[in-house]
Amino acid sequence: MLTILLRRTKRHTHALSAPAICLTSALYKGGRYPADWSLINKFGTPVQFLQMPKDSIAEIGIDDQERLYIRPSTATFPLIYREGVEVHWDATRRYLHSPKPREWSYLQWFQHIIDTAAILYLTPSTVWTNITEELKSEMQHWLATRASNPDESQEQREQRARETRKLNYHAIQEPQLKIKARELFFQRRYSDVVRIESQIQYPEFLSPSEQQLFTLARKRQ
Repeated sequence: MLTILLRRTKRHTHALSAPAICLTSALYKGGRYPADWSLINKFGTPVQFLQMPKDSIAEIGIDDQERLYIRPSTATFPLIYREGVEVHWDATRRYLHSPKPREWSYLQWFQHIIDTAAILYLTPSTVWTNITEELKSEMQHWLATRASNPDESQEQREQRARETRKLNYHAIQEPQLKIKARELFFQRRYSDVVRIESQIQYPEFLSPSEQQLFTLARKRQ
């Protein structure tokens, strides 16, 4: 069997069989491969990279384990776990997925999966499952901004996403909602406070005292 070596300069050499030359998209960032990677055959002759074709997103959703998933139309990513970035491929359901969010929001995980997979794009026929209209809008906005700024760094994208979420946070008047929750708490209407907590869409903007207030309300209701 012909073996092709994927060589990274100065260190690391990986062997790939010729039929498996469809390289993982984990190496394919922003439409190009990292500059410090080269492809050679066993005789040391350079081999041209094969660009992975783009693939549309068939479905975006949140599954029964509260994980964000992105289902490609045809592409598969069985080796993406090797990147060690907590993006996984479910071979049975045929989708990429995040873990259950802890610190990152669903939008941040969406951005992370898209950046890691690198070849996926949205279409009008993409199905949205268990995704709120607000989150859908944020994802679409981020993708549109990303397409118009292909050289924007990941840090810049994350900063832009944070700014967008903060604008939406104020637009839906969530600060006023938390003020109301505090008033109800001191009236000992703990069930109403918990009900307001269920309406919070931007938990990253909760202060430590607000988090404690909702925790106490859940215990006392």
